[in-house]
Amino acid sequence: QAVAITCGGTGVISPTKGVIFEARVKITLATDSVFEDGSVYEVIVGMATAGSAVSVSAAAFDGFADNVGFRLGGGAQETNSIFLESDDGTTDNDDKDSGIDFTSGTYHIYKIDMSDTSNVKFYVDGVSANNGNTFDMSAIAATDYLEPFLMFARTNTGGDERAHLMDIDYVKCTWKRT
Repeated sequence: QAVAITCGGTGVISPTKGVIFEARVKITLATDSVFEDGSVYEVIVGMATAGSAVSVSAAAFDGFADNVGFRLGGGAQETNSIFLESDDGTTDNDDKDSGIDFTSGTYHIYKIDMSDTSNVKFYVDGVSANNGNTFDMSAIAATDYLEPFLMFARTNTGGDERAHLMDIDYVKCTWKRT
């Protein structure tokens, strides 16, 4: 039970070209106020290395050579926290709590500003989400092409299965040509 949206490994976004990623996404939890801990849902909103095999396992996003994004909920934790992470193949900065929670049934705008790869900025609804963390992706090569990666998956058979929903209003990526 999973869905992943990618560009099919097209390799179009050079990460050193001042990339700005933005997506407006809504997660609606069916019966719970937070993700139920035994069900292990994974929600990713971000970008990952193009050309990688799409997987919906619990470690899918972490398995990409390069990635940057939001992880909504806590996997095996009962939470609606929004976590941030980045990996440039050298520095792996996983699951840093933004201090912001998503609200079930409400659209949120998730923005990643890679204008300075040594200090990638995350925003939720226009509010800085870095929460004192520095996300250094300066080791990423210009040819380590990224593409949007949005995933919603239930990654185990424990707990109670729920009919949660993920609505994606838009995904937008801009970057410099030269």
